[in-house]
Amino acid sequence: MQRIIINLVVSLATFIIGVTAATPWTAFRTASDSQDKTEILKVEQQYLDAHRMRDTARLDQILSDDFTFTHYWGGVMDKTRRLALLENPDVTFDSIATSNVEVTVNGDTARLTGEAVVRGSYRGEPFTTTPYKYMRNYERRDGRWQIVSVRAGRYCSR
Repeated sequence: MQRIIINLVVSLATFIIGVTAATPWTAFRTASDSQDKTEILKVEQQYLDAHRMRDTARLDQILSDDFTFTHYWGGVMDKTRRLALLENPDVTFDSIATSNVEVTVNGDTARLTGEAVVRGSYRGEPFTTTPYKYMRNYERRDGRWQIVSVRAGRYCSR
């Protein structure tokens, strides 16, 4: 009986110490994640604005040098081709409406998912995409968040 009581006291003490020790870390991590999410959402808006405003200099800063964009049909575009798309006078992005945006932060990496509809024109002909899902992977590099990859398509995994 005495052994059971000792085990119970030790278990209870271990539980209390664990909860007490974890609480400050959880609060710190939650605050840190919240700040990171805010920063990522700011970069995300700059990414969208850069497309509408044809701001290749800004987009060059946002995209990592090893950036890749994978289309739903499997085509892959690197950073150079993405910047060239914005410089192409035949292509314009009038609006990029996003919804259901979610950010998950894990240290110096983050994943942003959502849905989008793009309106623009190609060679003077207006277009509107069907709604599609996207996933952008961010990494903190040299103290700032950059987009390292994008996947876009009808069934983009979250």
